[in-house]
Amino acid sequence: MSVMEFAGQQQDIPSRKTGRMALAARVLDWRGDRRKARLEALRERDLELQIARLRAVGGL
Repeated sequence: MSVMEFAGQQQDIPSRKTGRMALAARVLDWRGDRRKARLEALRERDLELQIARLRAVGGL
């Protein structure tokens, strides 16, 4: 193995690792966004149910 091949391999390994880390960060960010959207939908549904309950008992 030549010095140039060795240097190329050494530079390739961190770039692959960086790529995997970037992909993992994007996946986690996507999951976080989905979780936030799901929680927001649950909160909205809960508020709608509370309003419906108040209307049913004449409190609103």
